[in-house]
Amino acid sequence: MTPYVEPPSSLERHNVRALTLDTAAQGVIAAGINVFVAVFLVRLGAPNALVGFLASAPALGAIFLSIPAGRYLEGRQDLVRVVNLSRVFIRLSYLAIALVPFAFVGDRAIWPVVILWTFTSIPAAIANPAWTTVVAKVIPPRRRPRVNGNRWAILSVITAIGGAGFGWMLDRVATPLNFQIVFVASFLAGIVSIYFFGLIRIPRDDKASPDEPASHRSMKHPVFRGEAPTGSPEHVHREDAKGAKAEEGMQNPEDRSENGDRGRPAASSFPLPDSLFRVRPSRGALWAARLRGDGLSFPKVRDAPSLVHGKSGRALSRILPIGEIVRMSRRYPGFARFTLASFVYRIGLNLPVALYSIYAVREAHASNTIIGLQSTAGNLALVASYLFWGQLAARRGHRIVLLAATAGLSFYPLATSLVVDAVWLIPATLIWGTFASGIDVSFFESLLHTCPSDRLQTFIAVNSAIANLVIFLAPIAGTVLADLLGIRFALVGAGAISLIGSTLFYILNVANENAPKHDSPRLSPENP
Repeated sequence: MTPYVEPPSSLERHNVRALTLDTAAQGVIAAGINVFVAVFLVRLGAPNALVGFLASAPALGAIFLSIPAGRYLEGRQDLVRVVNLSRVFIRLSYLAIALVPFAFVGDRAIWPVVILWTFTSIPAAIANPAWTTVVAKVIPPRRRPRVNGNRWAILSVITAIGGAGFGWMLDRVATPLNFQIVFVASFLAGIVSIYFFGLIRIPRDDKASPDEPASHRSMKHPVFRGEAPTGSPEHVHREDAKGAKAEEGMQNPEDRSENGDRGRPAASSFPLPDSLFRVRPSRGALWAARLRGDGLSFPKVRDAPSLVHGKSGRALSRILPIGEIVRMSRRYPGFARFTLASFVYRIGLNLPVALYSIYAVREAHASNTIIGLQSTAGNLALVASYLFWGQLAARRGHRIVLLAATAGLSFYPLATSLVVDAVWLIPATLIWGTFASGIDVSFFESLLHTCPSDRLQTFIAVNSAIANLVIFLAPIAGTVLADLLGIRFALVGAGAISLIGSTLFYILNVANENAPKHDSPRLSPENP
């Protein structure tokens, strides 16, 4: 007999609708300034190293600002307002970038654009964890796979359509006006997203839903008083700040962190690393579950130490030093094997992220239409392949998906290096879309397999800290390598390193479902 499932309340339906419309508006941003800001700089003649820095700078911001942002957000009740105020500064940066060519002509516009784009990482460090906490409060865990699956499908489709549309327009309007139109459109879409996100109402009552984590119950307080539009429904960007549970669906579409473990088809979609506080499944796992009609269940870590307040400073100070990471790796060899393999793989995957736009413009002489169609092809392949990888993971386990996807994605920089005629960049990008979804489905779950459930957040924080460093340094190193040895050599080298990382996942037996979920700690003087 099918168990009774309580239908969503009118408030819940209202919040889901507002969140979905917010995500749709962000699809325009993903197809606009996120794709074409680096292309704009390359066409202005920006040095390769500066394009590499543009890809890396937001990661550095996340490293230094995640902890202060977490402390700032702790205990705040006006999180919707906090998200939107942070977004206002990000959107104003888009508008400022659009206005730069009026004040700085030609290549003199390069540095102002870089500075303004890097500045967005400051408010983003606040907006992303606040966004995630809002979603954790307003969408019950039982509905997150379905809600987030729908949101990510909408985001991918709008990004695909927008990429083709913007690329077509860019080739028909004179430079720099064409890029300014894209940036202004991204600004306007960002204002629309602020409006819809502002409609979200966090429940006032202190009664938690049956499936709500206990840590969320204490967080239900009156917020946003007086801000609901007249006649609106009932009053009502990383996981819950207290970190009591691995949450389903905690991914802000504006947060570029998710790209760090699967690369992007263009350097312009910059990878920001996972937050030091993120405990989440990938959007790919969520969307694949949505297509299969499944729910997702992730380990509960109710007693895990907080990484945001109280003991957070001491906790993070203990996990970041190399010595502590080495001790953890010795005690949990499964985690050590995953860390080594993922470290090598991430180097290969992130070395070329700043090179894709450079190669498209300077080597393949691609038009903006071709670059826009790259985004379209990549996102459509992403959508189409989620179901395949999700079904394969359900039948065969995540390990086979991890091995196939990491190996397959390694061929994307190799294929790009062979392109002479720009039109072949589009089928090359299909490689990215096809296998990146497999990374989404398998990578985070493989990490969970190696982590002890009672220390899940700490281990994920270590993993994210290491990823931050790689995602910051690798794109810069990639541009340096391209300047020294040539861009094709750099792309081939990146693909080779990725293949080595994929091979390490196999050799080191990472995420083997037949093995225990995680290794028991080895005996040591600290762990008798």
